[in-house]
This record gives sequence, structure tokens and C-alpha cells, in this order.
Amino acid sequence: QAYQYLGLDPGQSGTVWYMPVGGGFVAFVEQVYIRWFTDTVLEFVIDGVPVELTVEHYMGLVTGQRKYDPPLVARQFIRVVAHNNSGVKHTFEATIDGEMCKPK
Repeated sequence: QAYQYLGLDPGQSGTVWYMPVGGGFVAFVEQVYIRWFTDTVLEFVIDGVPVELTVEHYMGLVTGQRKYDPPLVARQFIRVVAHNNSGVKHTFEATIDGEMCKPK
């Protein structure tokens, strides 16, 4: 499912978006949209490796959309994890778009 979300209470962490790849398939991530908030930390990980530096946000709502050309390649899994260090509950959202295929 391209769009996934997760509500986190203050002090909680959790997986906002997850997709296993495996089974001989390869995923190509072409576009990522992630919504996060003040006093939160976000991690975008492919196959256990952070794609970007951990993002810490201290002021206001941020909606991050990035396109990747060439696309990012995943062979095991894709995961977005959020850490809510704020004093209020937030609903984090992520949409990851691309293709998955099985090489011949």
C-alpha cells in the first residue's frame, strides 16, 4: 500500500510505513512524501541503511516530498520510523511511490 499512517502519543516511537521486498523482487523508489511535526525525529531506511540523515524538526508542520532519479533500490525492506518527542499526539503520514519487479 503506497499510503500508510500512524498516530503516536507524546514520547512514543513507531513504524509509520513498512514494506517487505524479498522473494527475489527488487523495489525502485521513485517518490517519497512524508509529513512530520515540531519536536519529532524521522528515519527513512532501505535494507537497514538510512537513506538520508535522521531528520529532526523543531518548528511547525513539515511536508517533505522528494523525487529520486535514478530511483532508490530496495531488495529487503523499506521503512519509515517516527519518534514523537513533542507534548501532543501526532498522526504521521507517508506515501512511497515506485515499482517492484522480479529480475529475469
